Amino acid sequence: MSMSDMFKNLGNLKQQMGQIKEAVEKITAEGEDGAGLVKAESKGGGKLLSVSIDLSLLNEKDQEMVEGLIVSAVNQSIEKAREATENEMKGLMNLPGMDKLFQ
Repeated sequence: MSMSDMFKNLGNLKQQMGQIKEAVEKITAEGEDGAGLVKAESKGGGKLLSVSIDLSLLNEKDQEMVEGLIVSAVNQSIEKAREATENEMKGLMNLPGMDKLFQ
């Protein structure tokens, strides 16, 4: 396989990865714990969309604040993990043009 063919294949791989990323971002999933007292909804790309906490678990006036804090903290940890993963993969794939796959 020539270098030209390799770079053509790289372009196809980048396009396929973009399509996969788009498909993953459309996925949503819900999880629950405590017999449904705590629920979370997230996207396939790892972003937390919402958290719901049953009032019996906390003081009613604090519910919205606590839910917002949980969403924010989880999203921050997911983003940091994603960035660390990307940096690790870039280091492992030290080939010309490979760094553009993760932009």
